[in-house]
Formats: sequence, structure tokens, C-alpha cells
Amino acid sequence: MDAKTKVFKMYTEFKRYGRLPDEDKITTENEFNLVALMREIVRPVSKDIEEKSIEEKSSAATPRIRPHNVETPRTLASSLRTPSEEAVIRRIGARKLKAYELNAICLNGWQLYTDMLMAQRSRPRIDAFIKNIDQQVSMDWVHAWASTVTPNTAEVLNKFQTLRGSSTHEHIVSNSVTDFVCVLHRAAFDPPQKITTFSWTHDSKHAVHLQKLGKQLKIIFDENTVIGGIRAMAVVCSIGLPLHELFKPVDFMEKMKSYRFKKLSMNALVKVALRDLVTIDKINNFVEANQLLKAYEQKEEFFAKHDYVVKDVSQAALDMFVFKNWYSYPTKTEIECIFKRTSVNIGEWCTAE
Repeated sequence: MDAKTKVFKMYTEFKRYGRLPDEDKITTENEFNLVALMREIVRPVSKDIEEKSIEEKSSAATPRIRPHNVETPRTLASSLRTPSEEAVIRRIGARKLKAYELNAICLNGWQLYTDMLMAQRSRPRIDAFIKNIDQQVSMDWVHAWASTVTPNTAEVLNKFQTLRGSSTHEHIVSNSVTDFVCVLHRAAFDPPQKITTFSWTHDSKHAVHLQKLGKQLKIIFDENTVIGGIRAMAVVCSIGLPLHELFKPVDFMEKMKSYRFKKLSMNALVKVALRDLVTIDKINNFVEANQLLKAYEQKEEFFAKHDYVVKDVSQAALDMFVFKNWYSYPTKTEIECIFKRTSVNIGEWCTAE
């Protein structure tokens, strides 16, 4: 198990079950800081559980003897979760990975769970990317023509002028990045005449016409299918992927164009992302991508170091600590696995059981 996989395992088991890592498994400073933060989060929760247990015992007519400082992982985890994390757990927990989808080098269940949580951090990148490729539509247009809206609450229905319950133009509102990816994925299979628009909130100034976006992604990434274009967008926007400091979406698209890459292949990804990051003494055009990966691998420890300081003790602080330390830069292996990882992530998020 490599260092990142070990961290993903620690983080997943803590988030899902409230389980703290064994002391003897902590080997790096970042891991030590991660576990220290976990312990600080658990401390007040454990204290509350203990005090509640003591109160219950003292008020019971016939108390049963039970260690008051022991709590099952499930109960402790329930105390730690937020509603959004509950939804994540239900979604990924409801599916069982097919054996052939996983291999020891690229993929594991802990990573898939962590990727799903970290996908939400990509909202600003998605907005910048969609604006850059000119795929925003006005919410005034949506309000004027949408035939149905999901979710529909009394406060927002008066904004829509032509609601009639049909599915000709469906407007979907969700602040979830994985919902956005899945609705976009679904729209690729909708009838040609259907229109689906999406916005993060009811108060958003712009929406996205998903059918038009899908067609545009197919064109700009020179893919044979819309699904291929969605996968490429997920990589460029680092949706659930550890590429956030490696490049920014708009810069990446500009470089891809200037380097005259039409398709987002592994060769294109490596050259666009790494040419300005590492130095090669003597470039061989035929194996430049391999040279860049090798040079990057030699500097992995440098890119893995971050000075992010935790400002408080909370679940949000824990999530941000993991994000800053393990989703800023990838390892060489993660780069080599990025397309497989993206495809499996989207399949996990969007494919019904």
C-alpha cells in the first residue's frame, strides 16, 4: 500500500465509521497531523457520549453494567457525519465494485470514497471552464422557457413563466458537483428534442444547457462520444482528482491549443501539465512524455509538501487538510492512472445499481 492509499484508508475509515488509525501505522509528519486532528475531533464527541451514558445510567431504575467509555464505530460515526456526507455514504455504499474495475496499482475503494467527497471542491473550476468555452445561458431564458423545475418549491415557482409539468425543458438545481456530472452524463442519452438546463442554486445568474455542453465537449476534445468529452472535462476540472495545483482549467485549455493538441490523450496531458514544471536536460521528442514523468517523479516529495495550517477543529477543517495535502499534486502513478480513475469515478457516481 503506497503512502497516499494509506491516507485515503485512514480518512475513509474515520469519516464512515469513526475509526482512528493505529499509532504504529503513522510514518510521516502529514499523517501525524492528520491523525492528531482526527483525535481532536473525536475528543468532544467521545466526552458527550460518555456524559450522556453516565446520565442514562444514573436515571435508570435498573441499570445494566456497560462500559460507558466504549461506543460502537457506527454510533460515533453518526455523531461525526453531516447530512451531505450521509448522502455520499448511501450512494457509494449502495454499489459494489466489479472486480475487473479495480487493480492494485490504480484503484481502490478508499480512494473512490475520498474522490467523491473532494469532487465538491471543483465547483469554481467547473464555472471557470464553462465560462471559458462560452457555454453559459441566461437564467432569464431558463425562467421564460423551462417546462419543469427540480426541486420545485413554492418560493421559486413564481420565477418560472411557462411551467406545465412536461419534460421538454427540464431545469435542475443542485449544489452538488457529482449531481452535475451525473445529470450531464444522463443528458447524453436523452431524446434530441429534450432540453436540460442546470444551475447550482435558484439564485444563480447563469445556467448550463447540458445537451449543448455535451456536444461542445465532444468537439473541443475531439472525442467520438459525448461521454468521452465529459471524461476529458472531469480531468481538466480535476473533479475528484488530485490535480488542483498542477494546472488551472483555463490555462490548461490555452496551452493545449498552443501546443496544437486536439485530443486529451495521456501524451497531451503530461506535456501540457509538466513542461513548465520540470526540466529535461536533453529532450527526445519521441519519448518526451516519459522523460517528463520521470523528472516529475524525482520531485514528488517536493510537490507533496504543503504549509496549510488548520485554523480550527472540525470536520470541515479535516476535509480541507486532506484536500490541500493530497489533492493538490498527483504522484506519477496517479497521473498514469488518471483516465481510468476518472471513468470509474463517473461510473460509481452515476450508474444505478
